[in-house]
Amino acid sequence: ANRNVDGTFRYDWDERDFPFDRHTLTIQLEEGVDDVRKFIYEPDLTNSGIDPTLELPGGWQITGWSLIGGSSAYNTTFGDPDLPPGGTSEYSRLTLSIDLARNDLSGFFKMTAVVYAAFIFSLVTYFMQMDMNSGIGPRVSLLAIALFSAAVNLINASNALGTSSGLTLVDWIHISVLFYILIAAAVTVVSRLLLDRGWTVADVTRLNYRLGAVAALSFIVINISLVRQALSLG
Repeated sequence: ANRNVDGTFRYDWDERDFPFDRHTLTIQLEEGVDDVRKFIYEPDLTNSGIDPTLELPGGWQITGWSLIGGSSAYNTTFGDPDLPPGGTSEYSRLTLSIDLARNDLSGFFKMTAVVYAAFIFSLVTYFMQMDMNSGIGPRVSLLAIALFSAAVNLINASNALGTSSGLTLVDWIHISVLFYILIAAAVTVVSRLLLDRGWTVADVTRLNYRLGAVAALSFIVINISLVRQALSLG
């Protein structure tokens, strides 16, 4: 006998490694009437498979599947008079596992474009000239804009991905940018103090250039490390 089965299944999506996450969806089919004494599922692996023309949206790909037969035991007879009272019962089961992989770079950049722009804004402050007559207002204003943009984008990204999985790759990128914005703010304040204490404009400018280069290089290294970790764990 043939049966067409259509259903909606719940799955706890772990999106910590988005957009490079990997998942295994499991569907279990279990006999609900006859136990293993009368009925056993036998997987027909030769004639089983997934439609090769099936296309999934959002950068998803099916990377593998398996169909395994087995059984499930229960510490009850479910009222079966043919089983001894207080005994157990066992029912045949089929377990279908589908491996999914995602590589949604477009979705990733949509979530991170704003925060990367915020980091560039913070980086610009290292190259803004300061002298004895200028205050730190322009640099602080630019950092405030960067901080606000990164914070709002973090909220939007968290709402899109959900927070049940913990900190995601996108979250870590936002957190690192927020950290670098705070560092840039500290450099701005320290630069003003150094000028007030007699440092020359050339020395302070040179120090800012060096710190800006360190910030840019270290941020790139951190991002590469985060992405590589997501790729390896996803």
